[in-house]
Amino acid sequence: MKCPHCLEKIHDSADDCPHCGSTLTRINALYQGSNTNIENGILDIAGVLNHASRKQLHKAIQSQMKQFVGINLAISLISLKNDQTLETYGFWLINKAVFHHNGSPQSGVEEGQGRVIIIVDVENKQVGISYGYLLDGCIREKENFNILSAGHASLLEGDMLQGSLLIISSLKAHLIKAVARSKKGHKK
Repeated sequence: MKCPHCLEKIHDSADDCPHCGSTLTRINALYQGSNTNIENGILDIAGVLNHASRKQLHKAIQSQMKQFVGINLAISLISLKNDQTLETYGFWLINKAVFHHNGSPQSGVEEGQGRVIIIVDVENKQVGISYGYLLDGCIREKENFNILSAGHASLLEGDMLQGSLLIISSLKAHLIKAVARSKKGHKK
């Protein structure tokens, strides 16, 4: 996996990054007090979605999760502060978020392994995606760029719903490719 602070490769069981010394404890301090309850796949800390948009986004998330059993997909809309980055926030959410569906905690995906979290920084107009340990490395860097590029123009224009829906749709297409690559690799 990659260190969420310096983005250098590190062993997935490392307690700290040998390159920059970053630790989960340090990252926890950056986001202490932040909401970790993802309801129906959505964490709208920035408060940019209305009820109808939230419903439409939830429907797209649920559709994707039905197709890819074992994956918890979520989107977080936030305004990140000075030392906070898409990478550290995504890493933190992968490890700390509690997924709820209609008020009940979701089970089945432990320790963030099958989580995919799209992070939209509405203030800085940036978007990123974080993958749980089960999926880390399944999507290639170029594919990840294409996934996020699909909705970036809409997000820049302030259309959070359309941008998010386009990213979710592109993610689905790339997950299908990743599954096919995985099956092909197991046959060899």
